[in-house]
Amino acid sequence: MTAVDESLVRSPLSPPPDLPGGTDPGGTRVHDIDARRWRLLRERAARSGVGTDALVAAVFADTLRLWAKGPEFSLACRIADGPGGFVEIPSAGLSFADRAGALHAALDTVEPAPAEVERPFLVGPDASATGRVRLACAYDTTADGLRLRWEAAADAFPSGLLDAAFAAFTALVDRLADDEAAWREHRPATLPDADRALVDAVNDTDAEVPGDLLHEIVARRAAERPHAEAVVDGRRRLSYGELASYANRIGRFLRGAGVRPGQLVGVVMEKGWEQYAAVYGILTSGAAYLPVDAGVPAQRLARLLRRGEVRHVLTQSALAAELDWPDGVTVHAVDRDFEAGDDSPLPSVQRQTDLAYVIWTSGSTGDPKGVMVDHRGVVNLITDVNSRFGVGERDRIFGISGLHFDASVYDVFGVLAAGGTVVLPDPFERARPDEWTERVRAEGVTLWNSVPAIMETVVGQAEIRDDRPLASLRLAVLSGDWIPLTLPDRLRAQAPDVSVVGSGGPSETICWSVFYRIGDVDPAWTSIPYGKPISNQRYLIVDEELRRRPVWAHGQMAVVSDVGLARGYLADPAHTAARFVTLPETGERAYLTGDLGRYRSDGNIEILGREDHQVKIQGYRIELGEIEAALREQPGVTAAVVVAPASERGMRRLRAYVVGEAGLDPRRLRAGLREVLPSYMVPASVEVLEALPLTRNGKVDRRALASGAVPAATREEPEPVPARTPATPLESVVCALMGDILGGEVVEPSANFLRLGGDSLSGARLAFALRETLGVEVPLRTVFDNPVVADLAAAVAAIPEGGAEAVATAELLVAMSEEE
Repeated sequence: MTAVDESLVRSPLSPPPDLPGGTDPGGTRVHDIDARRWRLLRERAARSGVGTDALVAAVFADTLRLWAKGPEFSLACRIADGPGGFVEIPSAGLSFADRAGALHAALDTVEPAPAEVERPFLVGPDASATGRVRLACAYDTTADGLRLRWEAAADAFPSGLLDAAFAAFTALVDRLADDEAAWREHRPATLPDADRALVDAVNDTDAEVPGDLLHEIVARRAAERPHAEAVVDGRRRLSYGELASYANRIGRFLRGAGVRPGQLVGVVMEKGWEQYAAVYGILTSGAAYLPVDAGVPAQRLARLLRRGEVRHVLTQSALAAELDWPDGVTVHAVDRDFEAGDDSPLPSVQRQTDLAYVIWTSGSTGDPKGVMVDHRGVVNLITDVNSRFGVGERDRIFGISGLHFDASVYDVFGVLAAGGTVVLPDPFERARPDEWTERVRAEGVTLWNSVPAIMETVVGQAEIRDDRPLASLRLAVLSGDWIPLTLPDRLRAQAPDVSVVGSGGPSETICWSVFYRIGDVDPAWTSIPYGKPISNQRYLIVDEELRRRPVWAHGQMAVVSDVGLARGYLADPAHTAARFVTLPETGERAYLTGDLGRYRSDGNIEILGREDHQVKIQGYRIELGEIEAALREQPGVTAAVVVAPASERGMRRLRAYVVGEAGLDPRRLRAGLREVLPSYMVPASVEVLEALPLTRNGKVDRRALASGAVPAATREEPEPVPARTPATPLESVVCALMGDILGGEVVEPSANFLRLGGDSLSGARLAFALRETLGVEVPLRTVFDNPVVADLAAAVAAIPEGGAEAVATAELLVAMSEEE
């Protein structure tokens, strides 16, 4: 037997295995090992110096590890000649024989466990699932062999998990008896056949991908219906024929300027028809487009264009004169420079596997990552979506997502490929639900694609109207963030014929890679299921060794595809290699999303959060490390941590904590960040600390920072104001609601919603919360016109229809809270 490393038995012990909970009725499961197998097991165990107690405990532990959140845990063991106690289960780098041997040694020295200590998982000859035991594994020797028995408490596991786990347990016992080599394996336990079959069936997504290039598809639509509307904004109704003419003129010019396949041409624009002319013109030239938000700081604009090696930028004439353009870039205004010229069709010069676009996504090291996507991946997406949802010539989509945001990919290519129309909102900095709702009604929009928070604002606006302005919607795809459980039914109440679909998928998997049609929402759900993969995408849940996990087990989502994955990150081989990996079991290329999830027994994926410091703010994927890096570059800062706690309503708010030289001014730090980061990445607050709080392991205690439990913090507000208590019950209610929306912030009557980090989406949620709580319709404009709590309360009280009732309701609510 291999010598046992004393470090395998650690103190203090790890917690018990963290397994999924549920409503399974529990009960007893029995497996008999015949005399032949029992003899073989004893012989093999004896050669490894392992007794029956340790053998059964090791098999039980290996089985639980298939479903446990982490590989390290302890079990309660009740051995034959003593009361037993807790024992650490060894895992890393050992064969099964070594693990069983370590357990054998540990059982000889185990201390009895106090009676009051939880024993959720118990193994031994007389183990029983009584009291607080969730699952017990017992064994009895018989004249005919060995009997193994599981006893499970009721309502302790998800439906089906116990049957699958017991099948894996018995299969491992039989394999250890039949195959000597299994004792030398690192992971002899295998997935249950039923679980593997379920996940394989869900991922049976192979489908043919048309061989088109993206601009060729729209060129065909233009030839078929040149006068049909392609893009509509507040200034122009652009036909397919006109779009094709612009694309050919722009494409011919860029090709003549030396642009070639694989090169990037920048698109820096506000919302408008010009964006579509630019994108299709760039693709027609053979190049790929690199969209950058026109509102980013000049330093960031220059850095992103420089990293993309951009020599030509397409923009709008107003921005061409307004923005501070970096040296070495030639700027062309689509609405000025391409109104005339040869618009005859151009032959394509790129292949389907050449770049179509690069979209920047936040990077943990301080620099954004450029996600490189080819034509084939996008063609796969739009082919699936248009077929799945029957998208056609009569459909009109509301293109609200920014071109620099990956949700825009379907807006740009999907509906136009089907011959439909894109309806664009006017350029905006804040949510304009009143204008958007009216545009949906006036244009007869049928398709919607946005983050859930934006749909919330639009539904809230529709709910205060009597004419059901959203009634024309037949499909709404909500992606990029958690979907509030009440939102689907609220939307269906406004648009009776709408199909509400949840979707997701990081930029690296091209816009959408999973779908879930949302029907009745189970009140017991904590979130809307993530869904099932689309054509040519496969979703696996993997552990820390990138091996598949069974149904209900938590793990990281890994997306496998020969078609639907990005090519990697622009000029960033290190990050590409870290995220685009080869799975050890199959040798397939996969993208590690960083999202945690699990497969449910119905084949749908449930998303559970993140394994890193990445968050979603207003639908944007943000690496907190990028903001931290920008803070550390500010003068006087030596350390920085950013957190994004969520309120009970799911609203996240960025908070920054810094350590550095004396006299650091949070106002100057935030101003410095605004020079290098887009507005949605600038923290709402900055606190200067004497030192960052640490955990017992010496790591930064992010949980303490997120909860606000930071001792010795010196906070400097942007504009200090005298504190005072609410003067009226209505002010108290507004303070409470505003604080909840902003992530549990303590808000005083003199606080300013905008200075506390309120934005268009949180403002819309505040307006909705006021309506739900006080029963009065509060327009979003009222919130932004009156950002100070006291002013907002006064404005609510002055609303002609409902203001007096709101005051009375607030008085009642405050009186009830005081009684409690």
